[in-house]
Amino acid sequence: MPIFIEEGDYEKGFAEYYKSKIAPILSGVEEERLLKLSSYTKRKMIGIPVMILIIIGAFYMEGTMNGGGDFLQMGGGLCVIVWGIIYAPVLKYKQDLKSQYLPILSSFFGDLKYELKPSEFENAEIAKMEIFPSYTTLEAEDYFGGSYKNVPLNMREMKLTKKHGRSRSTVFQGLVIALTFPKSFKGKTALKKDGGMIFNMFGKPNLGPKTEKIVLEDPDFEAIFEVYGTDQIEARYLLTTAFMERLLKLSEARGKGASVQCEFTGTSLVIMVESKVNLFEPGNIKTSALKLDDLHLFLKQMHEIFILIDTLKLDRV
Repeated sequence: MPIFIEEGDYEKGFAEYYKSKIAPILSGVEEERLLKLSSYTKRKMIGIPVMILIIIGAFYMEGTMNGGGDFLQMGGGLCVIVWGIIYAPVLKYKQDLKSQYLPILSSFFGDLKYELKPSEFENAEIAKMEIFPSYTTLEAEDYFGGSYKNVPLNMREMKLTKKHGRSRSTVFQGLVIALTFPKSFKGKTALKKDGGMIFNMFGKPNLGPKTEKIVLEDPDFEAIFEVYGTDQIEARYLLTTAFMERLLKLSEARGKGASVQCEFTGTSLVIMVESKVNLFEPGNIKTSALKLDDLHLFLKQMHEIFILIDTLKLDRV
């Protein structure tokens, strides 16, 4: 069994927690992974040739009928079903691992609970905020809720897609964090990624009749963010250099290409961290469950979220 070695101050105490809470279940997890991997491999060996035959048969029938049938569409549907059967062991492994692994991991941070699926109503309410793009379909998973230093918080992985005729495009994929302040803001403030002159012109959020652009004092941040608000004084008070530096650190922790946006409204601060990196997804089924790289990454990303709260001093507002 591998030993967890603490690499940063934010990992302090986790080695002992790992030894007592996580290590005991890893051998069972690894056995389950090997069984599911074997099943997945066998299904691919049978299923992929079947899919090839279905595609060949569909093209043959389509040619025989001179395009008079829906054989290509039917063949595509059958291939999707076959692939679902092939991939089922991988999906089951990930779901089982999440259900037993992530609740234990979340407990390390104290008052933080994990659920596979968050409330659909709560997802929709959060997505009404101005920083969210227009979308058709919302999917969310991996919900963490509770508090940190008495600051209520929740976070979830979210994916928004928009329908364009017969096609769909992903308009947001990443982590959504919601924090609750002990008192309400006077106005609304939104920090959006800089999309260039044209995008900024049409992407201005509607925070209310007094919405205006907030000019930041730091030109480096001006090159990255566009800030709008209904109260200039409050916006500058909230968007300190330290706060924006922490936002960038959070973005960096999420991986290359991640971008960040946020909105202060009412008593809430909602942060969107766009990224293709899935924070709460288990490792590849082909990778040993005894490899601890994912644990280090998870702790680093959670640390960036918590230090952001410390920077805001939410527990002292």
